[in-house]
Amino acid sequence: LQFLYFIGMPPAWSLSSGICLLFLNNGEADDQASPVLQVIEIKIQKGRDGVNRFRLLLSDGESMIYGLCTEEAGEDVYDNRIEKGCVIQLTGFFVTTAVNKKAVLVITAAQLRSPALSIVGNPHNPFVDEHSSSAYPANANRNTQKRDSYITKISKLEFGGKYTIKAKVVSRIALRTWSNAKGEGVYFWVELADASGTVRGTFFREAASKWSPVVEEGKTYVFTACQTKATDKVYAADVMSDIEIVFSNATAIREVEGDEDVAAAASRAVPIVSLRTLLKGSKIDVSGVLSKVGPLGEIRTRTNDELAKRSLEVTDRTGTVELILWGVDAVSFTHQAGEPIVAKELKLGEFNNAPNLSFTRSSSLNIDKSPEAAALLQWWAAAPR
Repeated sequence: LQFLYFIGMPPAWSLSSGICLLFLNNGEADDQASPVLQVIEIKIQKGRDGVNRFRLLLSDGESMIYGLCTEEAGEDVYDNRIEKGCVIQLTGFFVTTAVNKKAVLVITAAQLRSPALSIVGNPHNPFVDEHSSSAYPANANRNTQKRDSYITKISKLEFGGKYTIKAKVVSRIALRTWSNAKGEGVYFWVELADASGTVRGTFFREAASKWSPVVEEGKTYVFTACQTKATDKVYAADVMSDIEIVFSNATAIREVEGDEDVAAAASRAVPIVSLRTLLKGSKIDVSGVLSKVGPLGEIRTRTNDELAKRSLEVTDRTGTVELILWGVDAVSFTHQAGEPIVAKELKLGEFNNAPNLSFTRSSSLNIDKSPEAAALLQWWAAAPR
């Protein structure tokens, strides 16, 4: 996302009166719309995946709506060019729904039309009036129930089908780039879980750019138009499941309330003491306290290339294991010793007759915010070292 500033005197503009309520009522955007809105509030929200998201409260002079953009998209917020009171024109955006079924604008491109001003008009904020019925159609709940009746459990997914699922995002990676003989683009993957099981899902190209700002680890969503296929073991040899989901431009996503029984299905962490009994090369999940963060180093590969390396240690109540990060994962690592973490799909190895774990391209590491993690931190603080 690039916020473009007009050099010299800004052109004439006027707020797009009535468009916020239109978005709130319809839950969709006019393809031709490029609304001009005033920024009323800016808040930075830290996602569970470690990515900053910028939440903007936007006004059309009559009503308000929330907008969302990622850290990468919100670089001008850091530079204070986009601030409270300024006026922007949205040239790239789409509408999704939050867990409270209220519409949210996901902003992908915008232009700065005016620096900060006093609030224009007398806009109503529907988000502080939960009893207001004007923002949502009376049949919204009926439509939601109708859509949800087609939800398929993850354990019932079959090859070559197109499904709607309700699942919790157990883990995800940040937006990455790919390049091969057929072209290049961006992608990210998520691990999804419901009470029946887990499945990997991947977003490519336009779908990745569109949904990366929306999909957050730890939240639950309904995903439509989920195309299933056999896992390609050539490119995803470290993925445990034989089936995966590919999301396309036809996919729609909306946040919903989570289910209590998802956590048990999603958790596959093993006690560290048990690693000695498992087969070398297995894919492992562990959770514990990040007990040591080593400095960034380098090694020489067999092809004489330099490869970044960082060694960590993870401790649970049963023991401690070394976890090795490679390449960009080693360079970009920002977590601190003493933080509770959960790491998924690590490769089990051995060094000097002791088990160790390595990061692969399917691995993820995130802060553990579960009640069990809070209890582990209490234990860690009291444990002798």
